[in-house]
Amino acid sequence: MLAELHVRMSNGFLATSSADDADAALKIAAERSSGRPGDLRVVVIVKAVNANGHLVWPDSRGSGSWKYVGRPNLVAERIANDMTKAVRK
Repeated sequence: MLAELHVRMSNGFLATSSADDADAALKIAAERSSGRPGDLRVVVIVKAVNANGHLVWPDSRGSGSWKYVGRPNLVAERIANDMTKAVRK
């Protein structure tokens, strides 16, 4: 899922860099949605913070993070799309 997210993000407005050069850090927690064999869905919690640790995405007026559930490739696509939309605002 992380490799898929990296590819999707690097094709848009978002770029990855070394920790020393980054304007913000993307914090991701991911796990399988259930322990059932064959269930390929994941639950992913995502937020971005600046160098001071302050929340920069999602909008701090809402939840402190966003939760995504689904197949890894679709979750990666949704995260990249949501972040790209936020950057364009």
